[in-house]
Amino acid sequence: MYSNTLFDISSSISDAYGFAISSGTNTIYKNKIYNVRYTGTSTYTANGLTISGGVLNNVYNNYIFDIKATSSTSSPGTKGMNISGGTTDNVFYNTVYLDYTSAVASNSSAALYVSSPYYTRFA
Repeated sequence: MYSNTLFDISSSISDAYGFAISSGTNTIYKNKIYNVRYTGTSTYTANGLTISGGVLNNVYNNYIFDIKATSSTSSPGTKGMNISGGTTDNVFYNTVYLDYTSAVASNSSAALYVSSPYYTRFA
């Protein structure tokens, strides 16, 4: 997937995803992902780009911004890039800009959130 604009994605009852990778071999580059919102008040989150699976994921030169989950009770409730799977994840030269005020004291944000024990390379 390349040179796409993904925007105005909202959910109040589940996690909100700008783009999600869960299987296969993927090359994701030169995309703009923005205005992704979780508008509820539970533990769900807003995610710009999520990798939860796949054999080989090459993710580079993407611009991710305006991702918000201001009333989420998760920490982090807002994740610009969320990596929780994939056999090999190569993540290079992406730009993530998060700017919002949380309405919940326990809420935090992460430009890059990695919870995966898999092989991930960054630059």
